[in-house]
Amino acid sequence: MAEGITKNRFVAEELALAIILVVSLLVARLVIELRSAIKMSAPIELGRSGLSITMPQGNGWQSEANWQYDDTRFTISAVFSAGGPANVAYARCRYILIPPAGQRTIVDRVTSEAQAIGGEVALEPVQTGRLTLGDLNIDWASIKGDAGARGRFEIILGVCSLPADRQLEIEVLQTTDEPDLAKRVLEKIAKGIRFKDNGLLQAGAGVISEIRAKGLSQSATTDSATVFFAITNPRGQAFGFTMDAMTQVNADSGISIRAASFFYVRGPVADERIGAMVCDNKFKRFTWRIEKTSREGGAGIEMILQDGVLTVNNLEAGRRINEYRLGENVVPDMDFILEPVLENVLNGPGREIVIDVLRSDGTVIPVIIEKAADESGDYIRVELLDGQGRSQKVYYDGAKRRTMIEYLQENPYKLTRADANQIMVLFPERAFLIRDPRQLLQRESP
Repeated sequence: MAEGITKNRFVAEELALAIILVVSLLVARLVIELRSAIKMSAPIELGRSGLSITMPQGNGWQSEANWQYDDTRFTISAVFSAGGPANVAYARCRYILIPPAGQRTIVDRVTSEAQAIGGEVALEPVQTGRLTLGDLNIDWASIKGDAGARGRFEIILGVCSLPADRQLEIEVLQTTDEPDLAKRVLEKIAKGIRFKDNGLLQAGAGVISEIRAKGLSQSATTDSATVFFAITNPRGQAFGFTMDAMTQVNADSGISIRAASFFYVRGPVADERIGAMVCDNKFKRFTWRIEKTSREGGAGIEMILQDGVLTVNNLEAGRRINEYRLGENVVPDMDFILEPVLENVLNGPGREIVIDVLRSDGTVIPVIIEKAADESGDYIRVELLDGQGRSQKVYYDGAKRRTMIEYLQENPYKLTRADANQIMVLFPERAFLIRDPRQLLQRESP
């Protein structure tokens, strides 16, 4: 009887082991299927662009919930990790506002990124293709390689052209052992792209085209016109001022406008920014030099636009930082150029536009400009589309002159129009500049 009990127990244990093995295989298969079944997020919109995408989410994927502004583009990413560097995947989308000048082909780019992994890397030939989804075409290039002890990998890059010189890029890096995961993720993201052209960028380009056709010289009411604004906090206390001056010149070189801006905030170490620009009448060619000083130290950059290519130079280091190709809807953040744009919208019939503003630090940010009204009358609302919730309200008097600008942000402040005498009384330490703006206009030519 004891022998029978022992034999039955042995059979039961074998059966139990078999059941455990089967269950383990089923669980492992289920895990693989769950990982392979790429779930996508709800549509993630990029404000006022007409674009939305979906990103991998769940089953090991973690995705950002919103687009992030980054100097000349917006990005959003998702990461997959199943433990250890050998089981990682990364997906990133970039919405490019202004493309680099002389941009390399996607084949060159994926090859360069693969080589940048470092060490001994064996690369396979690059594969290319095109995905067509409605009116959108996504050209892609993929490269696979072996990084030795770090394992195999694949990088795939897809590029899609959008209206107004915009670009959408999809990049996926895979180090997992799942075959063709990178391509399947690219295809999933691509199928989730929704784009409806809202016409706002084209409307902005149309306004800029009108101003260029007329010429900037038409915006100057008098030669060497100078405009002052006092900067005040919510309690009405003035703590700084702005000063913008311009003059028309007739030079054989074709430069017809010379302009300068001065930003000043009082403090133990004053925060000052001087911008000097010379440009042609249609602002298709310019040199813009910006010098800043603050308690953090000094800095300076120079931006040169020639033949549609913007070169950004670091003045201190004496080297080039970046080169971009500018579209028709990009304008520098200089008062004498932006003011005609705002006036055009103010005088138009309920017009709403989006333009790209080239800022004094060399970055580009899209803004929406629209006509609005409150108890004070019509005003222009300007919203920075960087996701930070910052906007401006620009008010005008009966003569269509700007009288006040409210900056609505985390630390709000206000600009109130003033004359030179009022600014000198408030800031006598800068009276030498206020009294004679030619010191700014006649600074060493950029």
